[in-house]
Amino acid sequence: MIKFNSYYNNYSNQKILVTGGAGAIGSNLVKILLDNNANVTVIDNLSSGSKDNLDMKSNNLTFIEGDINNVDALDIALSENPAYVFHLAANFANQNSVDHPFDDMNTNIGGTIKLLELLKKNENLRRFIYTSSSCVYGQASVIIDEFTPIDLSTPYSISKLTAEYYVNYYQNFCKMPTTILRYFNSYGPGEHSGAYRNVIPNFISLALNKQPLPIYGDGSDKRCFTYVTDICNGTLLSAATDASISKTLNIGSSNEVSIINLANLINELTCNQSPHVFLPRRQWDHIHQRLPSCKMAEDLFSYTPSHSFEAGLAKTINWFKSTNLY
Repeated sequence: MIKFNSYYNNYSNQKILVTGGAGAIGSNLVKILLDNNANVTVIDNLSSGSKDNLDMKSNNLTFIEGDINNVDALDIALSENPAYVFHLAANFANQNSVDHPFDDMNTNIGGTIKLLELLKKNENLRRFIYTSSSCVYGQASVIIDEFTPIDLSTPYSISKLTAEYYVNYYQNFCKMPTTILRYFNSYGPGEHSGAYRNVIPNFISLALNKQPLPIYGDGSDKRCFTYVTDICNGTLLSAATDASISKTLNIGSSNEVSIINLANLINELTCNQSPHVFLPRRQWDHIHQRLPSCKMAEDLFSYTPSHSFEAGLAKTINWFKSTNLY
């Protein structure tokens, strides 16, 4: 059972909607909410999530298989007027958006607007949390705070930032209590490998199958990876803190690691001896370093990541082994 903070008492017996709740971050968020006696509804089209990530036997969980562009499905999901809505459903992520820009736009912008329109009539709403991405900072690097100039590089970054503007509109003109969170490189149990997935699950899957790990460029690029439980903790604390209303906040970590060191560590932990394969850098990706500042979240609700990168990576590898899906 996961209970981090007295703030979590806010969620006991509350009706909560999590869009994209069968995904990696969403399912971990749902688990914490259920552990804290919340009544949770999940809507997910299972395009990248899995019901296996959820405790489908829980009496406090209602699962709706549906798309956030389907107004009928959204009406059902919102029928009990949830007090908190965590909007994680998205068409993920950069390369997918480059290959399928219309799908990216329809889900990340259109789906978000449909959800916000329906929420206008919910007088019980305490908070709408929109989960955005560090991708909105584009080519920005080194220490990134919420005031860093925006420099967009993919349709995904464009759609996520556009949806942020719509959230701000509903905050300002419809008086909807909203918070925007920009996640930095989440990883952990619940995220499967596959096309358009993140580097860590794909590396782990390949390494467990004793396959070479593909590295785009020379591997010197650095990222700050954030364990999924820390992401969820920051998300729930932000929703339980009135001071975060109308704010846009970074949620990340200082666990900075180069891609080549990441590959080496995963090979070491999985006993994979296959040599790496170096591939040309992807056309849209020119970000060499991205280090977030999370001082605003720290100041507002004492957000502090608690997992070291090595410990989080070991937990993630153990989860992969337990699923036998690699």
